[in-house]
Amino acid sequence: MPQMVLGIKGLEKLEKYFAHAPQVVNREIDRAMQRSVQKLTTDVKVETPADTGRLRSAIHGRVEGRGIETIGRVGLKGGEGRLGIYAKVMEAGARPHFPPLEALEVWARRHGMTAWQVAISIARKGIKGRYMFKNAMEKNRAWVEQEFSAVWQRVLDALG
Repeated sequence: MPQMVLGIKGLEKLEKYFAHAPQVVNREIDRAMQRSVQKLTTDVKVETPADTGRLRSAIHGRVEGRGIETIGRVGLKGGEGRLGIYAKVMEAGARPHFPPLEALEVWARRHGMTAWQVAISIARKGIKGRYMFKNAMEKNRAWVEQEFSAVWQRVLDALG
């Protein structure tokens, strides 16, 4: 049976590019995630109410995994305990309730009020949510999507 043998010019070069493709893809996804998490973290901090600055300074971003397994998170360092509860209330608000006075004393004193005055206000009106995480995500959704859409062009550019 007749056979045909073809030689493809540049095949070795193409094989070389494909051999590097997984590393390039992982690198570009990691960079896009790092930039996205950094931007979101900054914007969450800007949106966060600051009295003493403790809540703002506890907000941080981190990237876990690599390549297509990468996960970006923006949240609270040590998100448990009183600061974690405070962060949840600042984010989503709270229905009217009567909070423990001792939890309000320092804040109230700093603002020229009594803990009782603050507690009565919370019991009547609740606490308005600031939605700093939600707002930062909504504000940056298109930017993050564009950042990840650009990954593929950067991969192609890097591969030549």
